[in-house]
Amino acid sequence: MVGTPTGGNQRGWRPGLPPCRSRSLGHPAGVQDGDMRLADGEAANEGRVEIFYQGQWGTVCDNLWDLTDASVVCRALGFENATEALGRAAFGPGRGPVMLDEVECTGTESSLAECRSLGWLKSNCRHNQDAGVICTNMIRAKAVSVKEVDSGNDIYGNPIKRIQYEVKQIKMFKGPDKDIEFIYTAPSSAVCGVSLDIGGKKEYLIAGKAEGNGKLHVTLCDFIVPWDTLSTTQKKSLNHRYQMGCECKITRCPMIPCYISSPDECLWMDWVTEKNINGHQARFFACIKRSDGSCAWYRGAAPPKQEFLDIEDP
Repeated sequence: MVGTPTGGNQRGWRPGLPPCRSRSLGHPAGVQDGDMRLADGEAANEGRVEIFYQGQWGTVCDNLWDLTDASVVCRALGFENATEALGRAAFGPGRGPVMLDEVECTGTESSLAECRSLGWLKSNCRHNQDAGVICTNMIRAKAVSVKEVDSGNDIYGNPIKRIQYEVKQIKMFKGPDKDIEFIYTAPSSAVCGVSLDIGGKKEYLIAGKAEGNGKLHVTLCDFIVPWDTLSTTQKKSLNHRYQMGCECKITRCPMIPCYISSPDECLWMDWVTEKNINGHQARFFACIKRSDGSCAWYRGAAPPKQEFLDIEDP
């Protein structure tokens, strides 16, 4: 499914992909109010948050800026979630007006423009308070070797243990140019640790926070999924989602009845109908834009044929 949402008590990567909606990365053609981009980061997954309004780009103030707000930005730009919400112009001061201040998102929005705030252009912040984000990366890789390493000390001076896996990267779906060589995870499943088969035979889909030195840190549960457990639709959807982008978004249905608020949404029903985040829709359907501009579920990852465009949602 192109865009399985996160929500409820579930944490981490989902069998499908994050909620998505077409968002400009800065090209002037077709840019709309509320479109967002990241600027001045060292990789595609990080940077100062900039948002478009009334013909120009501007920044967002870091007042009340948190991980929920940052994740809205990351998901809108095609990433899984945010790993860090940064302030104090962490990626340098921007230019133009400060568009939004005191942003408070619930996590279900497709743009910061849909979140609570003081309103457009109602801020007394300066650019030394520009907000930034670091988004998760996603790779397909094999684990080659493993060892326990120290990762600094806790507040009591005790060493923090981490598991270091040397990996062979097969594909980077979105992230830094340098291949990931090592991933780090907690030593116990009780603190979101995972165990990988080593020897280079089993492949995994891995999401986490990448550094520029070839290291990726897995900090949330369920961010590592065996590649062979994904359906053909999910595998194809990764390329579609991360390379081609998408123009639809997924709305989670927490309980019946539930409704969409705009024609570019598809209702994700797996949780309410099957109590399963890897249900029928997630494994076999993609949310694809129709010829009339609306979005609907389509079985498979290829573009739908004309005769399919008016078939009802599953």
